[in-house]
Amino acid sequence: MRRHTLMRVLGGILAVLVLACAGLFYYVYKIVGDRHVEYSSEENQAIVSSISEEAKAKTGGVKNFAVFGVDTRGTTYENTRSDVVMIVSVDEANGKMTLTSVPRDCYVEIPGHGLDKMTHAYAYGGAALAIQTLNRNFDLNITEYVTMNFWAVESIIDSIGGVEVNVKDYEVKELNVTISELNSKAPSTSVQSVAGISGAGQQTLNGRQAVAYMRIRMVGNGDYERMERQRTVMIQAFNEVKNLGVTKLASVAEKCLPNVQTSLSFTEILSMGKSALAGMKNIEQSQLPLTDDGSGKMINKVWYFVPKDLTGSVEKWHSEIYGTPYTASKTVKNIASQY
Repeated sequence: MRRHTLMRVLGGILAVLVLACAGLFYYVYKIVGDRHVEYSSEENQAIVSSISEEAKAKTGGVKNFAVFGVDTRGTTYENTRSDVVMIVSVDEANGKMTLTSVPRDCYVEIPGHGLDKMTHAYAYGGAALAIQTLNRNFDLNITEYVTMNFWAVESIIDSIGGVEVNVKDYEVKELNVTISELNSKAPSTSVQSVAGISGAGQQTLNGRQAVAYMRIRMVGNGDYERMERQRTVMIQAFNEVKNLGVTKLASVAEKCLPNVQTSLSFTEILSMGKSALAGMKNIEQSQLPLTDDGSGKMINKVWYFVPKDLTGSVEKWHSEIYGTPYTASKTVKNIASQY
């Protein structure tokens, strides 16, 4: 499996931050507690109901959770679309973590809203509805999530001294336009203005430049390359954060965690942190639907990424992640028949 940000890698970074700051236990505990969100009983039931019997049976020691990146400046995450949608699959037994991107414009069935873009699920019903959508369309068993806004990502990248990226010629203009756009939205707690880049080639991008790089979408191979950029940046960030000292990690936590929202409890984050520090030997990348299974299509004058063989993609993805053959549920097959 190839392809391509995040989060286990964003989630992994959060986990490492919490664990490594154990000396500041109460301080970090309070921050995480403030960002912890409980599902309502209705949301919890809806999420459980969205998991097919096939997905419930397919555990195999692999833990899946969702990571969302949203475009918001404050601490309010309502009525905002998810610009980044990732599935993080942690296989502790084999020391493997897989980051799977889902195109924001993927044509999916959103419970209560019919066929629409994946990015809209978060706007319609927050993380709970976005998780239900992932579970139903891809036979997943996700119950937990981490949501970050772009300022959290920016602070992480800046804390590690930036990331090394090979910027292509056709990306430069769009990258600089996006930097200017981010500058205009910067919250009072962030640097108000960051310069653009001078040209293409291998270079170190600071936090805002890296966020802009991850958001480039209208050049190259569209969402395919965009998702690959996201994962490339965040895998670097994850590997660097693991090596930061306690004092530096505490500083990163103070800046990053207020821009995070999660269903994970403090105890669950500690457990994740132990796994991260123990070392995930392999970080693999994938995409749902699979890379060659889909294309752009105009439907009612709106552009969507439409899967060609959703059932086949789901079955191949599960076989890769769990290492055993898989047969898609009736729910997935019914959704696929609507394309």
